[in-house]
Amino acid sequence: MPLAKDGFKACSHCKETFPVSSFRRNRCLADGLANQCKTCLKRSCAESRQHDPSASREANARWREKNPAHHKARQKKWRAENQDAVKANGVLRRIIRLEAPGRGVPKKVWEQIVTAWGGTCGYCSDAPATEQDHVVPLSAGGAHDVLNVVPACKPCNMQKGGRPPEEWAPFNLKILARLVHDIAAKLDLGLTGSRRANARLPPAGSYIGVPSAPAPVMPPTNATFAVQGLKHCWRCKEVKPFAEFGKLTRSADGLNDRCRACNLEAYYDRPKIEPPAEKHCSGCKEAKPIAEFGVNKAQPDGRHHYCFACTKARRPSNPKRVATAEEKLTTRRVWAETNREKLREADKAWRAANPEKASAAQRRYVEKNAAKLLEGHRLRRAAHSPEQKARTAELARAWKEAHPVRAREYALTCPTKRSHAKVPTC
Repeated sequence: MPLAKDGFKACSHCKETFPVSSFRRNRCLADGLANQCKTCLKRSCAESRQHDPSASREANARWREKNPAHHKARQKKWRAENQDAVKANGVLRRIIRLEAPGRGVPKKVWEQIVTAWGGTCGYCSDAPATEQDHVVPLSAGGAHDVLNVVPACKPCNMQKGGRPPEEWAPFNLKILARLVHDIAAKLDLGLTGSRRANARLPPAGSYIGVPSAPAPVMPPTNATFAVQGLKHCWRCKEVKPFAEFGKLTRSADGLNDRCRACNLEAYYDRPKIEPPAEKHCSGCKEAKPIAEFGVNKAQPDGRHHYCFACTKARRPSNPKRVATAEEKLTTRRVWAETNREKLREADKAWRAANPEKASAAQRRYVEKNAAKLLEGHRLRRAAHSPEQKARTAELARAWKEAHPVRAREYALTCPTKRSHAKVPTC
């Protein structure tokens, strides 16, 4: 096999010499380069794919399984660079799924149609045409054909949705069908020029999926009502003022297709789906009770895809949430020391407003911390001078004489080993 020398290498297929940059890498060979140049290697791969397509598909599938991250990155890059092809593939998949009839709309023909429409939307005639819309929806039996497509802007296409044109048309449907037919006749699509091809074309004033005779009698449209400040609700079939419709920025006129009453009625009439007893978590891949999933009204079953544990694990780290209990306790202690007077005033005001709750709270605290209070009391008494001890004894005697009942109750319920003659001191 020819080896690379002085930055050049001979191709084993075409027998020509090229720079090493014209060869792919191959670590299995001595010089680390493939034996064939990139052009010959590409041609050989194409021939092998045509000779045995099933083996080529299997090899590609094995490579995708072995390199999922690289495959995903290549897909993402290709979709970003070929957005038109992505849209076309989506339309093609939908046509195959719905088994829609028609002869198709080639790319060059579609460009001619957009040019014939002046590059603007075929419905509102204001916004630039960015999407391909089927006049008769594919879901309603419409064909994917030149005579059933019209350029549309995204707001008009989304507003029309899958409804028939009779229920949604900003202007006369007869004019729209005639325009579609005339433009298709003017373009060099291979449909005109012969008696057989012209026989396949529907008469002017009609389009595929709608009878041509008699011509549809269209009621006044929203374009007519808009001059009078009115709009037609497609659900209740009534003409109402603009104030009766909610706002919708993506629509052509900035208003919803349904009036407020119909929107409210549709909301309450929607089918109520009872959530299942269990649900499969998309994170941990386990079946768990429905109570372990959060509420999400946007989902059909009203619950999130991830359980609480997986949702918490997927959340980004938050310093406030990650802080430990000790750090929080230290922060609270520092704040309490800084605002000691404020806390005392608040506590005093609360005790004055809630004496019964304050007494109960103090009683519970004494019962819970009896040993700690007794030890603190003993240490304070030991640190007192003789004068302080005499003063404390005198105060205790005076309190006992003033409150004999409370002193007796305290002596009976006191958890300490003090004599009944002693009473609590302040």
